[in-house]
Amino acid sequence: MKLDPAVIARLTSASGDDSIHVTLSLGGGSDVATAAPVIPHGPLAALMQAGLLKADTVLTFHQRRANRSGRAVVTADGQLTFTSILSSASSSRLL
Repeated sequence: MKLDPAVIARLTSASGDDSIHVTLSLGGGSDVATAAPVIPHGPLAALMQAGLLKADTVLTFHQRRANRSGRAVVTADGQLTFTSILSSASSSRLL
């Protein structure tokens, strides 16, 4: 990553009360490296390679007996990233 000297000077002169917002984007330069495609190798790799599951798919689950539910996102390499797991002993369903 190349930064303009003026940007570096501003970053180094910032005090604790300053807010600095940085936005990064790809493209434009001729020396931008092309990212290699990610080949799934995690536990969901077979489903992804078969086209049955894609990266960034949100999966949810509910375990009634444990009174637990959660949400996970499939990563490009075939892993799961859990975004939330909720457990509540006080909330129960009446059947």
